[in-house]
Amino acid sequence: MTPSHFRPGLSLHHAVASVLAAAAISLAAPSPATAASAGTAEQSGALEEIVVTALRRETSLSDTPISISALSAAEIERTRVVTMDDVARMVPSLVFMPQSASETYLSIRGTSTIDDSTGTDQGVNMFVDDVVRTGIADLQPDLYDMERIEVLKGPQGTLFGRNSLGGTMSLYTKNPVFKNEGSTELSYAQDNLIEAKGMYNMPLVDNVLAARVVVSSHSNGGYLPDVVTNTDIGQLSRWSGRAKLLYTPSDDLKIVAGFDYQTLRGDSPVWTNLNFTPSLEPNLTSDPNQTSQADPGKRSQNIWGLTLRADLNSKIGTWTSITGYRHLNALDRTLETGDPLDTLTLQTEEHDKQFSEEVRLASRTDQRFSWVAGLYYLNNDKGRPINGALRINDGAAVTHPGAPGFGLGGTTAYYVADQDTKTISYAGFLDGTLAITDTFKADLGVRYTYESKDGFADLNHSNHFFGPPISGKFSHSWNAVTPKLTLTYKPVQSTMLYATVSKGFQSGGFNTQGGNQESLTLPFDSEIVWNYEAGIKFDGLDHRLQLNLSVFTDRYSQLQIITNVVSTSGFFTATSNAGAATVNGAELDLQAAPAKWVTLGLRYDYMTSKFTEYVINNGDGTFTDYNGNEVPFVSRNRVTASIDLHTDLSGDRGRIAFGGDYSHRSSYYISAGNAADTPDYITNQTAWNGVVNLHASWTSSSGRHEVALFGQNVTDTHYALLPVEMTPFVATGYEYAVLGAHLFNMRPGPHKSIGITFREKF
Repeated sequence: MTPSHFRPGLSLHHAVASVLAAAAISLAAPSPATAASAGTAEQSGALEEIVVTALRRETSLSDTPISISALSAAEIERTRVVTMDDVARMVPSLVFMPQSASETYLSIRGTSTIDDSTGTDQGVNMFVDDVVRTGIADLQPDLYDMERIEVLKGPQGTLFGRNSLGGTMSLYTKNPVFKNEGSTELSYAQDNLIEAKGMYNMPLVDNVLAARVVVSSHSNGGYLPDVVTNTDIGQLSRWSGRAKLLYTPSDDLKIVAGFDYQTLRGDSPVWTNLNFTPSLEPNLTSDPNQTSQADPGKRSQNIWGLTLRADLNSKIGTWTSITGYRHLNALDRTLETGDPLDTLTLQTEEHDKQFSEEVRLASRTDQRFSWVAGLYYLNNDKGRPINGALRINDGAAVTHPGAPGFGLGGTTAYYVADQDTKTISYAGFLDGTLAITDTFKADLGVRYTYESKDGFADLNHSNHFFGPPISGKFSHSWNAVTPKLTLTYKPVQSTMLYATVSKGFQSGGFNTQGGNQESLTLPFDSEIVWNYEAGIKFDGLDHRLQLNLSVFTDRYSQLQIITNVVSTSGFFTATSNAGAATVNGAELDLQAAPAKWVTLGLRYDYMTSKFTEYVINNGDGTFTDYNGNEVPFVSRNRVTASIDLHTDLSGDRGRIAFGGDYSHRSSYYISAGNAADTPDYITNQTAWNGVVNLHASWTSSSGRHEVALFGQNVTDTHYALLPVEMTPFVATGYEYAVLGAHLFNMRPGPHKSIGITFREKF
């Protein structure tokens, strides 16, 4: 759904299985290990040193001239990072907005395209094991047995390509190793939450072949009482599995083949926030601890993927080939209005198939000039059927003169959409670093991308709210050159200064859920951003203090923004290019170990934003001026502060640790119209007014046995991810136009959860 206004159609995804056979030619290598293991760091009291691959080469976090937040395997386990909601809590610049089982959005530095049409793309890419995930139903991976998580902020258009406009998320799962090891864990928490997870790693042929198998299951009962049916809504059952095979036929060649699978089943709870008692539905509740939706809805996912990666060392450098295939089916049926009369129900499906191939060559790094060059190919098919039913209450605002549904009270309007878009993308890139002196380096990179989209859309509006049925085929192509220049200066071993100028772009597309023929077949342009950034990184005092600080200005042009369209066909929303905007900010990541028994962390982002060129022609001789308004999904202040206390018990009785983190995020606007579209009391609900998470654990001296207590959102803070207005469907014309009535579907964040985990490692 589009923020602030009802939108009947969302996005599609379909498929390209024919190219899968090409995956057999690809290969892979294990994820890089940390320079100092978590265990070693704990024993010495030093901070863990993390090695990342944000430059497509292994570099320590403190030597990587990018604004980046990285979560290590130890931090992921210690702070119970199990979902993408948890990642967003630990990385303040990231906004994670799960709408449903078939729709999820990511935003970094204000980059967001909240449109699930198959003809649009998102401005923040997610990669898992270096394979991009293009489907908006494929952005909630299981995070068990992770190596690390990297969140790269700002455009990454040179090395990561299209749609890395606001940033990139790179998740790395653990690869097989040549030793027998395993782990199991069992968690229980309130609302009958039960999680069972296990990993087993085994060498099959010494130093040649090894395998790693991971399984993870989650189930919980309902946590939101429905006052209409006297049942609890919010049940969820999820199972995921992953298997990897490592093959090293020689010292110079490493191959990793992987398979992952995830299935999900559950219902779809709705939290409504309203400032009035609807005369048409007096039993509708706005209590965030209750719902009155009556219809529990449905969520369903079946997703699987294949990866094949290889690294081959040669005299000129390391050849890397990465092949990926994704296949997903998702279904979501949600009572969008959350009311007892089931006023608006949408059933949305997602059927995606995706094949990608990347081949690159990286030179040795022990030379004055090092470089990486590569070619990239993506073939992606998105299909998204949508079925909607709007039960029009007699007397509702939408049935009043001037409204689209005038005269239709007491009837049901149906909306059916069939949308399919095929995207093909080619790219070539080159990035080189020259050590001008021992302390001063210059990095210059460039990428060329060509992309085409073609497909069709058939939309049956029932000739009620959105005009007569329409259909059409569409086809268009775009291309872009995205350069980057980075200068680094390292006056001493512990300190690095850097400055970057880079360009990113988000591909153009089509409004495949458009309300008239023109919007359906007319393409919109690519979105462009120029990033100007400077930063300092410090890792010193025997690795007891790590500082990453950056300041930036991002200048956007041709922004892709959802706007309202009023035409002779009716009212609908569509993505269009909005002009220009500027986002300025500073990002701080500070980790400290002032004593052997304590670790402190502070991640803070400060951002300001405004549209500098955004005037909408309403088509009736009037104009809407958004110049000076804030860019949606940009919070001015976001902070996560953490503390972890740990010590060894005497007498070889193990190790205890306890700590927690505190997160605060100021509110953000959800539409370009800012307060003109959304009341302040709804906007304020997007703020995190103090989310507290706690943890405590005992680990045996051998490290094999562990008992951990956790409390997530122990303050039971209620906040909204993406409010959507539904007022005209449940309020009378008088309530809506005169009394200023509002009802919003709030899309809530995670609720309070307190539990215990038992771990065994062998």
